[in-house]
Amino acid sequence: MSHAYNYRIAQGVWINDMRNEGMPGAGWPYEVLDDRTVKDVIDCLELQEMAGFNAFSIFGLLTTYGWPVDLARVADARRRVNQILDAAHQRGIKVLYGLGVYSWGFDQIINSDPNVRGTSQHAMCAAKAASWQWMQKVIDFILDPYDVDGFHLE
Repeated sequence: MSHAYNYRIAQGVWINDMRNEGMPGAGWPYEVLDDRTVKDVIDCLELQEMAGFNAFSIFGLLTTYGWPVDLARVADARRRVNQILDAAHQRGIKVLYGLGVYSWGFDQIINSDPNVRGTSQHAMCAAKAASWQWMQKVIDFILDPYDVDGFHLE
């Protein structure tokens, strides 16, 4: 199939934004990565494949609200994350891991290391070496065991 664009990126946004059932009373973004979420994301990948998409940007695969200081604590969902990555790759779709840069998602790290805090209590200061080191740790943690194809950085 020929397309006018070389890169057709589907914006999956948060992991459960593709969920096919409501979550009454649940906050957003809904952080549960269960078998239902995996099935619904894979259904979405099938639709993306049929539509000719070749990349998929998704946030919240490992954590939704915040990276813990002990990054390994987010790895509880390794099997499910790999199911999603494998399903995308089987369909010829690259996965771009959505990640906030110095901003949302780092509250626990900021609380444990005030030296990284920027002007907001919810954002690390990009001008501080310690913040850069934390970003490197997070990216290395994602790349080490997971077969992501790139990053969607915000």
